Amino acid sequence: MLISISFTSEDRKLSQDVINTYLNEFINWKMDQRVTAAETAKGFLMQQIERAKISLEKAEEALNRFAQEQGIVSLDSKLNSIFRQLEELNTALALAESEFIQKEATYQQA
Repeated sequence: MLISISFTSEDRKLSQDVINTYLNEFINWKMDQRVTAAETAKGFLMQQIERAKISLEKAEEALNRFAQEQGIVSLDSKLNSIFRQLEELNTALALAESEFIQKEATYQQA
């Protein structure tokens, strides 16, 4: 992005101050845009995580019902624990990715 700014005044200091103020405001505006985009992405990812969690819970309920109806023996408690840990790790990963996106956007603004 290329921006051209000009301000004419007989007072050199005034010209410099006006230009610098304009540039600082523009930079702040661009940073706000990036933060807003990162927050929007984070919100979207959080919604996706919540939807995935609900979908997973429904699938687990359906699987448990099916297993009971068919007389299938439930999984070993250790295996169930591993699946719960995997779910927690996947949630943590999604949160970390969301935070990374937000921090990367903030970093790129600097």
